[in-house]
Amino acid sequence: MNESLPRAATIALAAAGAATLLLALWAPVDLDMAGRNLQWLTVASALALLIAVVTPSWRLPSISAAALGKLSYLLAWQASDGATAAFEAALLLLLVFGGVVFWREARREARWNGGQFLRLEP
Repeated sequence: MNESLPRAATIALAAAGAATLLLALWAPVDLDMAGRNLQWLTVASALALLIAVVTPSWRLPSISAAALGKLSYLLAWQASDGATAAFEAALLLLLVFGGVVFWREARREARWNGGQFLRLEP
């Protein structure tokens, strides 16, 4: 089994988590209530991504939550400056790459163990 793709996905996950945390801490201090809320959500998303690097059961949920957060930020592209939005788009691509790799790994492991992947038992 080739281990280079999961390692690259783990590195991408760690880089996305660290960059998201830096992006949240880089925000200006004088924010309104909505800006503070967004900053706290970004910090929580970044910490979940960093925990997911060492805890495999957190990977898919934290990647999907962070990707949804970044996607919502990109949908409000007009209200943001171009450099930050481009940085968020690059982080979203890293998260999508990691999510696809870990999704395939989880499916492969479930198939190997004889179980069903993400299906409810009758």
